Amino acid sequence: MGGKPLPRLRTRKGYLLLALLALRQGGGFSRDVLIGTLWPESDQEAGALSLRRALHDLRAALGEAEVALEAPDRRHLRLVPEHVWVDVWELKALLRHGVVDTEAVVALYQGTLLPGFDEPVLLPERQQLQEAVVQAVLRAGEQALERGEAAIAVLRARQAIAHDPFAEPLQRLLYRALARAGDPTAARRAYREFRVRLYEELRQEPSPETRQCLENLPSPVPIPVTTPDTLPHFLSTFLGRERELTLVTERLRAGQVVTLLGPGGVGKTRLAVEVARSHPSAFPQGTFFVDLSTVPAGVSESLLWQALERAIGAEGGEGTASEVVLRLLRGRLCLLLLDNAEHVPALRALVMTLLKVAPTLTILVTSRAPLGVLGEAVVTVAPLPTPQGEGLGAVLASEAALLFVQRVQTLRPEFALNVHNAAEVAQLCRCLDGLPLALELAAARLRHLSMRDLVARLGDPLPLLVGGEGHPERQRTLEQLLAGSYDPLPRAAQQVLDALSLFPDTFSLAAAEALCGSGDTLLSLGRLVDASLVQVSEDLSGTTRYRLLEIIRAFAAQKLEKSGGRERAQERLGHWAVAFLSEAYAGLWGSEGGRWLERIGQELANLEAALLGAEAEEALRITHLLEQFWWRTNRLREGILWFDRALAKDGGTEAARGDSELGREQFLNLLGEPNQVVGALEAAVVRAQQRADPESAFYLLHTLGLILAKRRCYSEAVERLQAVWALAPALGDPFYRAYAELGLLEVLLEAGQLAQARTFGESALASFATQGRVAHVIQVQLQLGRVALAERRFVEATALLTQGWEGAQSGGMRDVGQELLLALGETAEAAGNREDARAWYTLLIEQGEVGGQRGPLERAQQALLRVV
Repeated sequence: MGGKPLPRLRTRKGYLLLALLALRQGGGFSRDVLIGTLWPESDQEAGALSLRRALHDLRAALGEAEVALEAPDRRHLRLVPEHVWVDVWELKALLRHGVVDTEAVVALYQGTLLPGFDEPVLLPERQQLQEAVVQAVLRAGEQALERGEAAIAVLRARQAIAHDPFAEPLQRLLYRALARAGDPTAARRAYREFRVRLYEELRQEPSPETRQCLENLPSPVPIPVTTPDTLPHFLSTFLGRERELTLVTERLRAGQVVTLLGPGGVGKTRLAVEVARSHPSAFPQGTFFVDLSTVPAGVSESLLWQALERAIGAEGGEGTASEVVLRLLRGRLCLLLLDNAEHVPALRALVMTLLKVAPTLTILVTSRAPLGVLGEAVVTVAPLPTPQGEGLGAVLASEAALLFVQRVQTLRPEFALNVHNAAEVAQLCRCLDGLPLALELAAARLRHLSMRDLVARLGDPLPLLVGGEGHPERQRTLEQLLAGSYDPLPRAAQQVLDALSLFPDTFSLAAAEALCGSGDTLLSLGRLVDASLVQVSEDLSGTTRYRLLEIIRAFAAQKLEKSGGRERAQERLGHWAVAFLSEAYAGLWGSEGGRWLERIGQELANLEAALLGAEAEEALRITHLLEQFWWRTNRLREGILWFDRALAKDGGTEAARGDSELGREQFLNLLGEPNQVVGALEAAVVRAQQRADPESAFYLLHTLGLILAKRRCYSEAVERLQAVWALAPALGDPFYRAYAELGLLEVLLEAGQLAQARTFGESALASFATQGRVAHVIQVQLQLGRVALAERRFVEATALLTQGWEGAQSGGMRDVGQELLLALGETAEAAGNREDARAWYTLLIEQGEVGGQRGPLERAQQALLRVV
């Protein structure tokens, strides 16, 4: 759009919205249809709101290219063709012509349309496009055979088979083309592979036509092996990466250019060589390995051709280097492996020439950034999976751990993985994020360090992970390797990466923008992702998350410290934490409360980093805003630790310290441990009254009344709730009246005044439901269910409590959820249904958490003894 690639959006639904508009090729899409397609579970009003949010996000991401998104009238949306280039539009235009430009079709078609999106509206478009591409490539292959160009026919057949592996006409074209190219043995091998796959996946046999095609092939004649192979050899064994091997192989069969993308030291070269070596029949006329790491950065295209000429052994031919190379590669079914390509801008033009002149050539590239040529398939190479536990079994199941142990044993044959060192190996692999080069460099350190000492020094990994003579110059130190990606970046992108080192976990785009304080954070983040310095993924909700590998984070943190920017970045991190938690605190009480609990959980490690680096006042604010999170998720013990950290800092206002001290005492009270919560609440009420803050006084008196009722001080509790009731009208919002009614419901229930409790509860339930306050509705359902239980209305109690429990489950409200389970068990027990009672009590005990409130759990354990 506007000469720029598709922008990064915040949500999966945003991408799907843009894709739907793009597929219409300039035609309009009604808003109602978009709502029904993207948010089928929502009513019209909620769906319209979701669409407005997605459009706002899309327009913000498009920036100046927003003109491409047009609303021709109030009910429709469309993309304006004059402002947009879409590969599918180009592809369909090519397929409509009588004579198809097959090379362009193959370059444009990147496989399944919109993989990862399974919405029914996309399926017909996906199927039609795939069938059209396969038919076009099949025709081109048949025409190549008629012209006597067997190598091109093989290439076209393989490209089409990659998209439709069970299409037997494509298989028959491949067998005939291989035989015509002089390799009937390869044709028979391809048939055997197809037959096995067809039976394993579909439990079918090839058709009679396909079997007859094979029988008509000429008999194999032994051919002298003269195929060039310049692949490097490695002394160590290749471990794991089965999924990546399969994926890269499929991509190579589907197109001409595949780029393995990933950070330095992730194992791209080793994977590329293994792919090439594992499939020699796919490249019967040679495999050429070209190491570009020794080529100077910014080398000209003519010098690059000369380097390529030397690497493939083509020196001495007539003409320029490019003419010699193209003459050698034209018409050959061979593989060109271009290793370490990220620093050579001229490579893009060279590859485009190769693709045009040598269409049977397959190119495999390893790089930290994409080449950017049309038809390039990018495969991201991730670090090796790290152990998912500390035990020996978990470590043995990890490819990262096995690689580390293998490399250690080449230096210390006596080293063995066992129950005594498994936890340390697991910790090391996780600290190094499963990065193969880092694991190899760490293994080398065990020549003069014990495993325990090595792990203890990983807090500062860069000076520790230094290689020796066995490693290429660029891989002697991780710091040197990372600098190769960092140094060419614009200063703005470097500063963004430095600041992002403060995030110890995955982070959102909004968090990155708040931390970096720059208007072009998204642009810089895109450059960092393209340079493989930042990893990108999506969470279950479709929101984009970013992450720095630990080694990269250590490198960037070092740069941030040296630049003198750490203090300012840490300050912005604290501001982000307070702003995010303020929004989350408000959201916890609405219909999206469960989602907000998930979002806080996602950011918890980043919030902890903000807390540890913040001044006292901000740290106290962070812990206060997190109080509801700890409460709802029933992680009270963890919350107390956060309160203690904030209170240990010097400074902070009396009010801020009082809020955190009060939160700590309330958690101790819920845990049943000695506390001063009543005194802390009364002091807080006085402070609120002194600063003329009726809203804070309202909440504090409400909480105080509930605690007094639990302690059976009923008259005092009712007195506090009457004060709450008196404050509600002055606060204006009907919520406060309903919340006061909820408090009176609980206190009167504790006091045994059931009729009055029910009256207040029913009023509160109706009011909260009207306001859409889901969390409060669940709390009322709990208390009204208890009222019905006390009145021995067991059917009503069970209905209320079940509704509440289902809401608590979907909303992530573990604290209330445990109380609802206990009440359901007590209801079933009182009704004489011992089997249901056992089930509810057992479920509560299974869901009990370390560090959460003990009351419901202990009561369930005691009750279970009664109903066994």
